[in-house]
Amino acid sequence: MIQPPVYDTAAAAQLTLICQYRLRSLSDSGLKTLVPEQFDVELSTFDEVTAGRRFDELDPDDPATVTYVCADADYAFKLR
Repeated sequence: MIQPPVYDTAAAAQLTLICQYRLRSLSDSGLKTLVPEQFDVELSTFDEVTAGRRFDELDPDDPATVTYVCADADYAFKLR
């Protein structure tokens, strides 16, 4: 169960300007878009890590899976 406080980086990003004249759209507000802009870091994509597997087929002990999940969580926290 998710417990407060809860922070949605995409919703928060939509309240910011992408440029002087335009607010962000949902497609401009994802973690994979925001992290390179704010931190100059490229995060691995889900497809790179999963190699075509579904989320429920991933090994939770696989170092690549753990690194992917932890990086996403870490940068979501930093964006907060």
